Amino acid sequence: MPISQDTQANAPSASAAGSRTASAYEAIRAAIVSGHFGPGVQLKEELLARELHCSRTPIKQALGKLVTEGLAREILHTGVFVRKLTLEEIAELMVFRRAIESSAAALAAERATPEDVRELERMAIELDRLNNKDSGSLRLWRAQIEFHGRVVQLSGNDELQRVGERAQSLYFTLFFSTYGFSLMGAQQDIVRTHFDVAAGIGAGDPLKAFAATWAHFEPMVKRMRTEMGKMGTQYFCPGEEPTQKGHLFPGQKFCVPICGPLVAPG
Repeated sequence: MPISQDTQANAPSASAAGSRTASAYEAIRAAIVSGHFGPGVQLKEELLARELHCSRTPIKQALGKLVTEGLAREILHTGVFVRKLTLEEIAELMVFRRAIESSAAALAAERATPEDVRELERMAIELDRLNNKDSGSLRLWRAQIEFHGRVVQLSGNDELQRVGERAQSLYFTLFFSTYGFSLMGAQQDIVRTHFDVAAGIGAGDPLKAFAATWAHFEPMVKRMRTEMGKMGTQYFCPGEEPTQKGHLFPGQKFCVPICGPLVAPG
């Protein structure tokens, strides 16, 4: 049946509908990144629509984007849930990030300005300060996000930025919200090697920058492999029933401040 003229006149424009979907997506994504919705939490369309004062259609579309992005998973006939990463998936992300970000650093070495390098050096100094002050702080975690994000941006390669930022988003959001700082022990030395990454880029030498970034990731990659070796093929996340006695990281949980009511960006 053709849509009547009145119906067409009252229907929202494509741009308006797209705007509502984009707003819903940004709000839900921000809630996941902030820890408002932790790993394993079900993202219910009806509740989200009520919270964001919109219909379920933009919510459904927003959840579809989050599933595609990898921050959520859809279980058939059950619903959409914030994704939980197994240790094996974390290790795969780490290896992927090592390759991507080493390449980004090599490209950055060819185009970074002296001011860009000074910015990275200031970030590295702040990382070292936070590491010495409180190696398990959220501020250290956020400072790492900023440093690695800046290296990828300085590559000047749009495609590399797209895949690199997605990998960083998955890693920093879902790793820390699932495992917390229980693996941070291996990162004490890693924090100090941010200076080496900045120096490699500052030298204007792509090979040196690539090697410094690759070495920066190596301790964490080895730690992941060691932990997986301890567990064999049995992986699980905190909050799930373990498949063998004991938890992977007993007593370790990542706590983030629970934000207020979910509000769509204005």
